[in-house]
Amino acid sequence: MERQSQILEVEVQHDGDLHRASYFVENSTIYTNIDGHMLIAPLGQSEAATTVRMLLSGHLRHNARRLKQARRWIKAPSA
Repeated sequence: MERQSQILEVEVQHDGDLHRASYFVENSTIYTNIDGHMLIAPLGQSEAATTVRMLLSGHLRHNARRLKQARRWIKAPSA
């Protein structure tokens, strides 16, 4: 059973850096703070910490993909 209304933290390593997200569970809902953005997810059959780790990993992969794509579109002028 998940601890209700206690703010907890998870860590995920991505590209050699450690990233953190905080979360709490209330009324079978997970409230997550990832990079200042509040994400809300239902509490499923897996533990809340596992769900938050997956959300954080997805957020990091999404940002990495966007940055990679932006670098392709915006190239520095040749000297």
